[in-house]
Formats: sequence, C-alpha cells, structure tokens
Amino acid sequence: LSLSQNQVGFFRGSRLGIRGVSLPDTPGSLGESRSFAAQGHGHDPESIDATVDRPRLKKFFAELDEGVRKAVGGSTAPLILAGVEYYLPLYREVTSYSDFADKILAGNAEHKALLKQMRQRTDALAKDYAQALTATDSPSTKR
Repeated sequence: LSLSQNQVGFFRGSRLGIRGVSLPDTPGSLGESRSFAAQGHGHDPESIDATVDRPRLKKFFAELDEGVRKAVGGSTAPLILAGVEYYLPLYREVTSYSDFADKILAGNAEHKALLKQMRQRTDALAKDYAQALTATDSPSTKR
C-alpha cells in the first residue's frame, strides 16, 4: 500500500511480480476524500500541514482502509506500507489489519524509486511467505 496525499496505490505482489489493484469506492487522494470535501476547503490538499491536520489525515486513511480491507478479504499476507514516514503509523492506528511486513518503505510514494523498492521487497516477501506456508504444510511439521 503506497500512501501520499496526492495518490494512493494498492498493489498485489507475488513471485511473478507486482500489479496495481483497483479499490472501488475508495478515495485515490486526499482531495477525493469525504473528510476533506466535508471540510469545504477551497485550498489545495497538497498544502495540508500533516502535523496540524492529523485528525483529517486519519479520517482519510480510515476511508482508504475500508477499500483495502475489502481488497484483502480474509488474507493474512503481509502488507507492505510505503510512503511518507509520518503517514505510515497514522494508517496503522486506524486499520484493524494486523499482518504487516516488518519493514516499511519510507519516502514519497509518488516517486518511481519507491515503487522499485516495493517490487524488490515484494519479491523477497513472496519468497519468504511461500516458504513459510510450505513449511507449515509439510508432514514434518504436523503431528
């Protein structure tokens, strides 16, 4: 999950690669958020000071989380959080999803370099996750 004020991205990754996933009825940016629109602000969402507007950011992330929860369903696959470092703990505060990857990817989620890091991290996680599932299903672990 990549988080920024201007663009949110949700990706599904596997050993075969990473692809974007649509989150219907979910704001794709702070400007599309119900919480931002309800405020009736005439200014650009880019001008929001994250330290001052923490409650509004949390409302935005809660709206986003509704779509993420629908997309992941009952999955327990690790969710990689990518984005501005300040946003990531705010998202974790509002979500009930608990299966997060150990490492976050801090940086501007709109930059291609961060997306490249997401691909690399996804490859490593997919391999680890598949090995863990295989080890859990192997006869030597069942008694």
